[in-house]
Amino acid sequence: MLKIDYIRLNNQKPLYFHKNTTVIFGGNNVGKTLLVDTINYILGQSTHDLWKKQGMENVESIECHAFCDDNSQLFLKRTIDKKNYYKRSSRDPYSMVDDTEYKNIIQSSFSKYDEELYKNYYSIVKESLSYRGIGYLNFIDQYSLGDSNNIIPEANGVEYYNRIKKQTMFIFDKEAQRKLNEYENSLKSIEGEIKKAEELIKKRAFVINGIKKEFDFLSIDYKDDVEELKRTYYEYKNKRVIPNNIHRGEKELVYLTKASSQLYSQLAIERRLMRQTDLLTNRNKKTEEILECFRSVIGNEQGFSKYLDAIENVLSEYGKRDIILSAKDFDQTITNLEKEKNKVDSRIKEISNDLSEKTYLDYAKSEAVLEQYFSLLDQIGKEKNIDELYDREKCCRQEIEKIKENINVSSAECLNSRITKSYLDMPDCLDFVMEDKKKEIKIQYIPRKRSLSAVMKTKEGKVANYVPGSKARQTCWQIIAFIELQKFIKDNYENFPLLPLLVIDGFNEPFTDREDTFKRVLEYLSGLCLDRGIQLIVVSTSNVGKNNESRSVIDLSSGFNKEHGKDKST
Repeated sequence: MLKIDYIRLNNQKPLYFHKNTTVIFGGNNVGKTLLVDTINYILGQSTHDLWKKQGMENVESIECHAFCDDNSQLFLKRTIDKKNYYKRSSRDPYSMVDDTEYKNIIQSSFSKYDEELYKNYYSIVKESLSYRGIGYLNFIDQYSLGDSNNIIPEANGVEYYNRIKKQTMFIFDKEAQRKLNEYENSLKSIEGEIKKAEELIKKRAFVINGIKKEFDFLSIDYKDDVEELKRTYYEYKNKRVIPNNIHRGEKELVYLTKASSQLYSQLAIERRLMRQTDLLTNRNKKTEEILECFRSVIGNEQGFSKYLDAIENVLSEYGKRDIILSAKDFDQTITNLEKEKNKVDSRIKEISNDLSEKTYLDYAKSEAVLEQYFSLLDQIGKEKNIDELYDREKCCRQEIEKIKENINVSSAECLNSRITKSYLDMPDCLDFVMEDKKKEIKIQYIPRKRSLSAVMKTKEGKVANYVPGSKARQTCWQIIAFIELQKFIKDNYENFPLLPLLVIDGFNEPFTDREDTFKRVLEYLSGLCLDRGIQLIVVSTSNVGKNNESRSVIDLSSGFNKEHGKDKST
């Protein structure tokens, strides 16, 4: 288990942490919350806003020393220029690494890689498993302290909500998440089918409208049935009578139009061949230059005659290739084709200017367009029953909602028992604990809502909902839930990369009415964290006394950053 030993700004005096419990003490505006942010940052938080915060003036680097149960050490360093460093011994120089490697080094210090666990996690949560991804279990901010309706503050953020929801299902109901993923994959597939079907419907509608337009032009009766349309068109085509007033140039124009199209296609082919030939010629020249270099290097060495012969053969082969490549004059061919196409296009323009309205060419064009439309209809195929796809999509969405609403949280019963027991084991001298013992309350953690509730026994022996009321009581529930949730995860997933740390800002605020209550609660939670292998760091405006064997005190009365407010030049 990784534990923080000290944090240091620049080359200032280190702030040492107890391996069990540390109390960060001081009045308002001395940098207590800034120290919490610094802990989060040095442990891999991605945002670099810390450097812009008030109180970080003149700070250019943050260092941290941590140690593990196997007696190994880890030195971390992050600088204002957004660079990351680490080393394993105080005698070693720092090595610079990127953000990803920095986090991997921290994670490998307290968690072993479990391929099966990581694979299962990714299949459910759809992202890689890392200690930062579940880092919200390491921090409780002062504004969310005592909130039993949502004990995980970060879950309120849009960027974390979906991730935490899937993580909850992974921890408490993997089977539900597996089914959910199956339905979500099916939904994605159906949505793809619907998109294709809608595109085909649009294409089909476009083609049908085009056919209708050409039928109107040719004065053919339009029918809604596609097969009937085809039959009607080919009957018309077999029986049609060509108008008597055909311009003598119209037939020539039909042939010239085809010739222009063919010349255009041939020009495209020749230009493509020319580009490919240029690329191949350049490659051959570069290869020849390299071979010439080899030939000059080994040419005077008698022992390499067989290599020299091989190079000579390759150069000879490339020479033959260059002759073949240069045999055709693409520029001349393209020029001749362009001249021919220009002549044909000029003649087309000449004839078009002399033609009267609705000529032979117009009929020919309309028929050609209809032939293309019917060909497109054959490619598109029969219209799919999109209503059936819409029904399948609706059913799939309904199943997804059912799964989300009916997560099996039976595995949370064990966690609830732990939370209840740890809470009721608190000192009897705490009034609210004594009251709850008499009412035989049972605390319940609701995973999908991330909330805490409780039931109690009435005088008649019935079970009823319990309203906690006191913020001190709810704060104890919340903190104990965090501690037991960490233990629950580690018990069920041994190699889950959960940092064994709990940092609580504004810890004493719910207990300001009685200082002895705050001290007793702190002492109890300190022992609970020690038993669960969690390093506890709390922020307080109340002084809990001097250091002892189970805890240390960081006094920030004179400020967190000793260089704050100083002139940098001095």
